[in-house]
Amino acid sequence: MKQAWLALFILMSAPVLAEDVPPAPQTVNPTGSLRTGYWSSNRDLDRTQNYTPTSLWLKAAPDLGDRWYARGEGWVLDERPLVHGGRPRAELREGYVGWRDDRLEFTAGRRIIAWGRADRINPTDVITTRDYTRLFAEDDDQRRGSLMMTASYAFEDMTATAFWLPEFRTNIYPVPKVAGLAVRQGADRLRAKQFAVR
Repeated sequence: MKQAWLALFILMSAPVLAEDVPPAPQTVNPTGSLRTGYWSSNRDLDRTQNYTPTSLWLKAAPDLGDRWYARGEGWVLDERPLVHGGRPRAELREGYVGWRDDRLEFTAGRRIIAWGRADRINPTDVITTRDYTRLFAEDDDQRRGSLMMTASYAFEDMTATAFWLPEFRTNIYPVPKVAGLAVRQGADRLRAKQFAVR
């Protein structure tokens, strides 16, 4: 599933040209960053120590022309401790296409939506989820996008937005490992009857 999302991210980052039509000027706007650091322990509440997480973050915002646009962001993370094995992980945080004019806007794909106005502890922020076990210095980097379709209409001084959320993704919390106790997290699934309006 992750490979499919990464393939979609790569495709969205490439210019889209229509056949037999002179191509319009297009802007991909790719950006990226390489991050590393040192953590004395992880966030899994075990006794493993000395982590050096290194991550590559990529983002693209291609302008597809004729009021169409796309956005994509993802990371590849190696957060293995200094003396232990393991494999790097990857996540497509956002990958969607959209169309907009002066009043209407439509999007489809995986997005991160902040719900509510609180900065840190926000009990109403339930549209997209977080992975609290990731070794990221910024809390907002723990956010995980969800598959959705949105439609927005702008009035004079406010905007109404409807969301259809077919993908259900759970928060991932640090849970201590206890002998005889199995905890299952990250059981993402599709549920078509999920909607939100604001």
